[in-house]
Amino acid sequence: MSPTDYSVVYYLNPTIAASNTAVGRTLDPTSIDGLVYATTPSGDQVLAAATYVYPSSVATPPTPYGSLVQWHQRTEVCGPGTTAIKSSSTLAITGFPRCPAGSVVQPTPYVTMVWQVPVAGGPLAIKPPDIQIVEAATMLTNS
Repeated sequence: MSPTDYSVVYYLNPTIAASNTAVGRTLDPTSIDGLVYATTPSGDQVLAAATYVYPSSVATPPTPYGSLVQWHQRTEVCGPGTTAIKSSSTLAITGFPRCPAGSVVQPTPYVTMVWQVPVAGGPLAIKPPDIQIVEAATMLTNS
């Protein structure tokens, strides 16, 4: 879902995501839609988070932990397609690496993360800055 040469990379397993959507399953730790990896300055790749995608087949988002689990969209990831976010849009993102050929920057479906690295806001933080994710991953590899 993001350039693989960037310091924080978001991966999505399309087979699991499609299966979860088909049966209306979400927040199932045995069917995680995607993973986030951070690359530390030394080159180590560290699992930073598990990603759950809100399936369009589910009418109401699950809230098993009240307001702790917050569904949100990302606007700075690459996805297939031919229509990029217009530069005049309020969602236009600047300063991010270009998307690989055949993909464009576009908003994601609603997602929630469970962080495996110690980021501010705790394991259910909405979107810590990439630098914080890399620093947290670095702390884990140096301990």
